Amino acid sequence: MFRRANAAVIAWTADALATSAAVWGFLALTLMPLAWAGSLAVVQFVSSAVLQLVALPVLGVQNRIEAAKLARQMAEQHAEMLALVREVRAMHGELHRAIQQGRV
Repeated sequence: MFRRANAAVIAWTADALATSAAVWGFLALTLMPLAWAGSLAVVQFVSSAVLQLVALPVLGVQNRIEAAKLARQMAEQHAEMLALVREVRAMHGELHRAIQQGRV
């Protein structure tokens, strides 16, 4: 249950960070000290604590989750392709035997 909840939180956070709204929000946050000099401490806290200690690890974990999904999908496709190759080989063998027997 914990893994499922953790994966859901990670996915939601990564999806929220990967939006144009987040980009514009971070841009506005970085420009705040130009208008209000007193906000520099807040901007530094958010950039160092929140973004570096939360957002980057979340994105890293999300990449690992997506990589695991992709690996499972590739393994399934590989198994399907091997089954198809076995089927084609069997068909080729039947055709070869039919040619040797003069049925084709």
